[in-house]
Amino acid sequence: MSKSDFASASSLFGRQAKAFPQYAMHGQIKKAVTAAFHENVISSWQSFS
Repeated sequence: MSKSDFASASSLFGRQAKAFPQYAMHGQIKKAVTAAFHENVISSWQSFS
């Protein structure tokens, strides 16, 4: 996974959060989604490196 892939995934995640502000502003959901997202990115990063 290249740095540009990581950046595009991050910006996509950011756009999704903005598209659903009622979820993005809800602390528990945001934490759960963010944790799942980072876990996915980290496992992808490790499998590509």
